Amino acid sequence: MDKKNFGSAQSRTERLASALCISIDELESVSHEIIGDFDEDGVLCGYVVQFSSYAPAKILKKIKGLNAANSAYVPASVIDNDAQSLPKPAAGAERQAAGLRRARGETS
Repeated sequence: MDKKNFGSAQSRTERLASALCISIDELESVSHEIIGDFDEDGVLCGYVVQFSSYAPAKILKKIKGLNAANSAYVPASVIDNDAQSLPKPAAGAERQAAGLRRARGETS
């Protein structure tokens, strides 16, 4: 991982855990993937955090904003990152992120 782009892994983990309303230990104990959410112009809008379907329900229940697909949206400010370092989301993830933004009343 390029620390120049991601900052310290600990502070990134702390920010993400805090945004999701779970502890750092809980975040680190569940398998998850962070997917950049880009608009049509390629501008980073935020992130979709996709959790494993095998994650303990006890932890998943605590995650703020978790949807039925075991994912949660977090604003770009939570993870200080270079948008070029993340892959563009697959079409399904992009639609899901757009749906999450609409659910929160944001426009894309």
